[in-house]
Amino acid sequence: MRAAKKSNAIIVSAFIFISTYIFSIWILRYYVGGDQRYYIALYNSLRYTPFYAIPETQYNYTGSREPLYGILMWIFSGLFEKDTVISVVNAIFMSTTSYWLLRSRVNILFLLLIITNYYILVLLTSAERLKFAYLFAVLSIVLPPAWRLAAAACSLLSHFSVMIIFLSTSLPERARLAIDSLRAGGLKALTSIAFLIVILSSFAIFYILSRESYTEKIEAYQAYDVMEVASGALLAAVALFVSRERLHVLMMLTLPLIATFVFGGGRMNMITATVFVYIVVRESRTGHPLVLLLMAYLSFKSIGYIDSVLQYGTGFLAAR
Repeated sequence: MRAAKKSNAIIVSAFIFISTYIFSIWILRYYVGGDQRYYIALYNSLRYTPFYAIPETQYNYTGSREPLYGILMWIFSGLFEKDTVISVVNAIFMSTTSYWLLRSRVNILFLLLIITNYYILVLLTSAERLKFAYLFAVLSIVLPPAWRLAAAACSLLSHFSVMIIFLSTSLPERARLAIDSLRAGGLKALTSIAFLIVILSSFAIFYILSRESYTEKIEAYQAYDVMEVASGALLAAVALFVSRERLHVLMMLTLPLIATFVFGGGRMNMITATVFVYIVVRESRTGHPLVLLLMAYLSFKSIGYIDSVLQYGTGFLAAR
């Protein structure tokens, strides 16, 4: 039975891979405005850029310093057209995400709403570096244990903001394990505490190395929209309502909500939505009516986004 379910998950994921590739090739022909203007220009420039100049070139075009994205684009730029590369990456991202969700036994309607979700659409088109980070983050879940740490590192090196996701989803659990181990005593307690310290230290070092980039992003994105901030709060409220472990969920959502108020809504709501999805999948609450209603709204929101892309070349009218 388990083998049959795994086989079905692979078949569905393969179908989603093909469908996503076809959709991406189509939509990316129209998405040439907004942030994509700079990503397209960067990709074309990297064809003639020596390896040592990749960081400077990437920063000049996109204002970003995450090294892995620039290196990957430099490798691909001399081999393929950009739309082909991104469409393949989109297909891998969607099929891998679908495989994880299917193996997690999510509600089938929830899966369909994820595939058509507004934030997924943004990842497939506009948020290019973040897409690579999300792909590696999902790989860190589905790959064998020996590869997970490397995939998580690649995710952070693709976009620094996923640090918020990793901290939100890992620290509460690790902190609880450390407390339980302390109560039990023995070597296990020392091991748990040491592991927690390593995680905190690693992220602290990573933040120090990338603090300049974060300062620039705060200045760029700190614009408050009441509706955007309210959307993040709604995601958190629904997660708390449907959860069976409200204290644990509150701990997971605290950092994304703080980030929303620091950076403003918009981009940070995608982070909050990601943690929301992780929570409802983890707790097997993907079939809850409130969860499905919220996801249905986010899928409905995709219609306006696609219409904007077809008319204006960008999904965000403010970017015209």
